[in-house]
Amino acid sequence: MSAFVCNPKTVGTIAQAVVTHFAPFEIDGKAATPESFAEGMAMVNLESVGYRYRMTLEQTAQDFMAQSVSEYLQECGEAVSNPKDVPVNRLLGAVSCWLYQSCESDACVESEVYQTVKKYEDILEHRCQQAGLQCEGWELR
Repeated sequence: MSAFVCNPKTVGTIAQAVVTHFAPFEIDGKAATPESFAEGMAMVNLESVGYRYRMTLEQTAQDFMAQSVSEYLQECGEAVSNPKDVPVNRLLGAVSCWLYQSCESDACVESEVYQTVKKYEDILEHRCQQAGLQCEGWELR
């Protein structure tokens, strides 16, 4: 199985959708905002990919995104965007992509961030089934 670091637009759009759907809620004892949730998602993804390839977080960010960890986290937080223009089946594809790219270690899968995104995926799958739509695509560009 391969893994990659998801692009900031994908992370930011998912984060906005999740926080909008579940708000208010906390992650690690702090109120979740779209920006903080995007940064949490980015960190889980980096940790998972780093675990897969046995790299440090900095190596992972540099090799996959040509950025430092802090630059990547900041870019994901700044990439928060309204998902209203994204069809539900495209959003499901992006969520499924992020989950797949962030499942390399038990610690990642057991994190509050991962579990919250997984719950949102279940909701999107139900919506797609009701509308007769297939999951479409992975990353958002």
